[in-house]
Amino acid sequence: MSFTLEILHDEKCVHIKVSGLINMDLRHEILTCAVNALNEHGYLRLFIDVSDTQFNPNEMMTRAIALVNFMTELDFPQKCRIAFFYLSDEEYRKFFECAAQTAGFDLNYFGSEKAAFEWLKSWSDIPVNKR
Repeated sequence: MSFTLEILHDEKCVHIKVSGLINMDLRHEILTCAVNALNEHGYLRLFIDVSDTQFNPNEMMTRAIALVNFMTELDFPQKCRIAFFYLSDEEYRKFFECAAQTAGFDLNYFGSEKAAFEWLKSWSDIPVNKR
Protein backbone atom coordinates (compact mmCIF):
# COMPACT_ATOMS: atom_id res chain seq x y z
CA MET A 1 0.00 0.00 0.00
CA SER A 2 1.42 3.32 -1.08
CA PHE A 3 0.57 6.58 -2.75
CA THR A 4 2.17 9.39 -4.72
CA LEU A 5 1.12 13.03 -4.72
CA GLU A 6 1.67 15.36 -7.65
CA ILE A 7 0.71 18.99 -8.15
CA LEU A 8 -0.79 19.64 -11.59
CA HIS A 9 -0.30 23.39 -11.83
CA ASP A 10 -1.87 23.77 -15.28
CA GLU A 11 -5.09 22.17 -14.01
CA LYS A 12 -4.83 23.75 -10.53
CA CYS A 13 -5.24 20.27 -9.14
CA VAL A 14 -3.70 17.94 -6.56
CA HIS A 15 -3.35 14.44 -8.06
CA ILE A 16 -2.92 11.37 -5.87
CA LYS A 17 -2.31 7.82 -7.14
CA VAL A 18 -2.93 5.02 -4.63
CA SER A 19 -1.95 1.37 -5.02
CA GLY A 20 -2.28 -1.80 -3.00
CA LEU A 21 -4.47 -2.68 -0.04
CA ILE A 22 -6.15 0.35 1.51
CA ASN A 23 -6.68 0.61 5.26
CA MET A 24 -7.90 3.43 7.48
CA ASP A 25 -4.38 4.59 8.43
CA LEU A 26 -3.46 5.00 4.76
CA ARG A 27 -6.72 6.83 4.06
CA HIS A 28 -5.96 9.28 6.88
CA GLU A 29 -2.42 9.84 5.61
CA ILE A 30 -3.64 10.43 2.04
CA LEU A 31 -6.33 12.90 3.07
CA THR A 32 -3.98 14.76 5.41
CA CYS A 33 -1.40 15.17 2.64
CA ALA A 34 -4.15 16.18 0.20
CA VAL A 35 -5.58 18.94 2.36
CA ASN A 36 -2.09 20.25 3.14
CA ALA A 37 -1.24 20.41 -0.58
CA LEU A 38 -4.59 22.03 -1.46
CA ASN A 39 -4.11 24.70 1.19
CA GLU A 40 -0.44 25.27 0.33
CA HIS A 41 -1.23 25.91 -3.35
CA GLY A 42 -4.69 27.45 -2.91
CA TYR A 43 -6.21 24.84 -5.24
CA LEU A 44 -9.75 23.50 -5.01
CA ARG A 45 -9.49 20.41 -7.23
CA LEU A 46 -8.46 17.01 -5.90
CA PHE A 47 -8.13 13.89 -8.07
CA ILE A 48 -7.56 10.58 -6.28
CA ASP A 49 -6.87 7.52 -8.43
CA VAL A 50 -7.80 4.35 -6.56
CA SER A 51 -8.03 2.19 -9.69
CA ASP A 52 -5.14 -0.02 -8.54
CA THR A 53 -6.31 -0.64 -4.97
CA GLN A 54 -8.05 -3.34 -2.99
CA PHE A 55 -10.31 -3.05 0.03
CA ASN A 56 -10.04 -5.26 3.06
CA PRO A 57 -13.30 -7.26 2.77
CA ASN A 58 -13.45 -7.53 6.57
CA GLU A 59 -13.50 -3.75 6.99
CA MET A 60 -16.95 -2.51 7.92
CA MET A 61 -18.67 -0.06 5.59
CA THR A 62 -19.55 2.10 8.62
CA ARG A 63 -15.92 3.23 8.63
CA ALA A 64 -16.90 5.43 5.70
CA ILE A 65 -18.74 7.69 8.14
CA ALA A 66 -15.67 7.86 10.36
CA LEU A 67 -13.65 8.85 7.28
CA VAL A 68 -16.10 11.64 6.41
CA ASN A 69 -15.84 12.88 10.00
CA PHE A 70 -12.05 12.84 9.66
CA MET A 71 -12.32 14.90 6.46
CA THR A 72 -14.41 17.46 8.36
CA GLU A 73 -11.80 17.58 11.14
CA LEU A 74 -9.07 18.19 8.55
CA ASP A 75 -10.87 21.36 7.50
CA PHE A 76 -10.92 20.72 3.75
CA PRO A 77 -11.40 23.91 1.75
CA GLN A 78 -15.17 24.47 1.65
CA LYS A 79 -15.47 24.61 -2.12
CA CYS A 80 -13.03 21.80 -2.88
CA ARG A 81 -14.14 19.42 -5.62
CA ILE A 82 -12.97 15.82 -5.12
CA ALA A 83 -12.97 13.24 -7.92
CA PHE A 84 -12.13 9.58 -7.38
CA PHE A 85 -11.27 7.21 -10.24
CA TYR A 86 -12.07 3.58 -9.45
CA LEU A 87 -12.44 0.24 -11.24
CA SER A 88 -13.90 -2.06 -8.56
CA ASP A 89 -15.63 -2.35 -5.17
CA GLU A 90 -18.40 -0.01 -6.26
CA GLU A 91 -20.70 -0.76 -3.29
CA TYR A 92 -18.04 0.45 -0.84
CA ARG A 93 -17.20 3.51 -2.86
CA LYS A 94 -20.82 4.54 -3.43
CA PHE A 95 -21.52 4.32 0.31
CA PHE A 96 -18.61 6.67 1.05
CA GLU A 97 -19.63 8.97 -1.81
CA CYS A 98 -23.17 9.26 -0.41
CA ALA A 99 -21.93 9.87 3.16
CA ALA A 100 -19.49 12.55 1.99
CA GLN A 101 -22.10 14.31 -0.14
CA THR A 102 -24.56 14.26 2.77
CA ALA A 103 -21.88 15.98 4.88
CA GLY A 104 -21.55 18.72 2.25
CA PHE A 105 -18.49 17.56 0.30
CA ASP A 106 -18.49 17.96 -3.49
CA LEU A 107 -17.20 14.44 -4.08
CA ASN A 108 -17.90 11.95 -6.86
CA TYR A 109 -16.59 8.58 -8.01
CA PHE A 110 -15.98 7.89 -11.69
CA GLY A 111 -15.30 4.68 -13.58
CA SER A 112 -13.44 6.72 -16.20
CA GLU A 113 -10.33 8.81 -15.58
CA LYS A 114 -11.32 11.10 -18.45
CA ALA A 115 -14.81 11.69 -17.01
CA ALA A 116 -13.32 12.47 -13.59
CA PHE A 117 -10.93 15.09 -15.02
CA GLU A 118 -13.67 16.60 -17.19
CA TRP A 119 -15.90 16.96 -14.12
CA LEU A 120 -13.07 18.67 -12.22
CA LYS A 121 -12.25 20.99 -15.12
CA SER A 122 -15.90 21.91 -15.74
CA TRP A 123 -15.94 23.84 -12.52
CA SER A 124 -14.30 27.24 -12.16
CA ASP A 125 -12.27 28.00 -9.06
CA ILE A 126 -13.40 30.53 -6.53
CA PRO A 127 -11.36 31.85 -3.60
CA VAL A 128 -10.59 29.30 -0.89
CA ASN A 129 -13.00 29.49 2.03
CA LYS A 130 -12.85 27.12 4.96
CA ARG A 131 -15.71 24.76 5.81
